[in-house]
Order: sequence, then C-alpha cells, then structure tokens
Amino acid sequence: MKNIRPFHTTVRIALLFIVFFAVPVLSSFLPVEAYFQKWIAVIILVLLSYFLYKKEGRNLSALGLQIATSRFRYFPIGLIIGIAVFCTLLFFQKLYNGIGISLNPDARYPLVLLGLLLALPGVLMEELIFRGYCFQKAIGATGFNRANFLFAFLFVVWHWVALNAWGNYAVMLSLFTTAFGHFLFATAFRRSGTLWFPIGIHLGNNWAARNLFGYQMAGSSDAKYDAVYMLSDQGQVHSTFHTVTSYLITFGVFLLFSALISWWHGNKPADIHT
Repeated sequence: MKNIRPFHTTVRIALLFIVFFAVPVLSSFLPVEAYFQKWIAVIILVLLSYFLYKKEGRNLSALGLQIATSRFRYFPIGLIIGIAVFCTLLFFQKLYNGIGISLNPDARYPLVLLGLLLALPGVLMEELIFRGYCFQKAIGATGFNRANFLFAFLFVVWHWVALNAWGNYAVMLSLFTTAFGHFLFATAFRRSGTLWFPIGIHLGNNWAARNLFGYQMAGSSDAKYDAVYMLSDQGQVHSTFHTVTSYLITFGVFLLFSALISWWHGNKPADIHT
C-alpha cells in the first residue's frame, strides 16, 4: 500500500490546481477574441508546467509532450479513436433515443476541417489543467484511483463554470457525463505515458460532436455551414428513467474504449514519474 504524502504536499497541489484553473478564467477578460484568449491561456499553462518541472530538474517530457519522438504518433491515433468514440456513442443513442440524422446540404467542408483548429486550444487547455502536472502530482500523492475520481469531479465543475450551468439542475446533471470523458482521457494518459494521446482523443471526440454531426451546436446560426450531418431528437420528451439510462449508455461507451485502450497496452501502466 502506498504511503500518503504529508499534508503540505496535498495543500500545494490544491493551490497549484487553483492557479491552473484560474489561468483561462483570467485570460477570458483580455480584450482579444475568445479564440486568442484560449491560446494565450495555453501558452501560460505550458510555461507554468515547464517551470514547475524545471524546479524538479525535469522538463515537459514528464508529460510525454515531445514532438520529435515516437510518442507524437499517439496524437493522430487518438484523433481517430476520439471520432470512433463519438460515432459509437451516437449509434447507440440513435437506437435508444430515436435521434434523427440527416446530411447537411449547406455544409461548407473547409469550415468543417477548420473546426479541428478551432477546437484545439480549448482541448490543450483542458488537458494541461486536468490531466497535466497537477493530476500527475495527485496520482503520486493519493494513488491513481483517488486522483482519478477527484479530477473527474473537478472536470465536471469546470464545465458547470464554462457553460454557466449553476442552478440549472437538468444541465448540471447532464454535464456529469463529462466525468466519463475524464476517465477515458486519464486512462489514455496512464497507459501511453504521453499527454498527446488524450489530447488526440479529446480533440477527435469534440470535433466529431461539433463538426461531423453538429451535436454541440443546437440553435447555432453557424450550424448549417460547418457540420456535415445534423441531429434532431424529433421533439421527444423522455422520462427520468429514460434519461438516466441514456447517461448509462454514455458511461458504457466510454468505459468500453477505456477497456480497449488498457487491453491494447496490456495491464501495466506506462512509466509516469510523479
């Protein structure tokens, strides 16, 4: 059984996480476009991670973020897996919820591809905050399972803040599904030893949801231009039991891909120094 590190270590991790969490919040007040606000936040988060590791005599290779090595191959692999995750989830949700899927005749395919670049800074930002330095240190302090559940909850809270869901209990409940995403991304990081893997999966999943199927753009005036397919629930009203079952289907799909990634890499996690 692993020894629990001293209390001051836990406090340090908590304070550092608050700093990481605050970076994109504060950058959102900068007088520039939201897209550039995110890139500024990414740059600050990368520099912060770099200096924290440098104090330990290490560098960003601790997160497997080298580009000129074989680890970068996990990025395109992850991208494909992320798309497959959403397509699999949509398949089962279509069967259960009767979701309609129709080809979008107004789709502008350059904008569809541009969606990858538009989604990238947000994904990088979230991975650095929730699967980066602080998560790695939390694993060392409390063990993988405890750190995993804690950061899954924090990932949910992040989406509550980002979508201003406070007080809207239906939305808050639905956003608990983002915790399932964290479990998948954390498993990918742990098994591969590189943050490129969850970055690719996260980006592929988000891009598929927004630009392949227009799932995240309900009511958006731009949806008709930068999504290949459009989804509709055909105005159905579902019972609480039906809704909860839908969430369980989502959990099952993410759990399935987490298990497949674990099987692909074998039972032994990658060597992640904490």
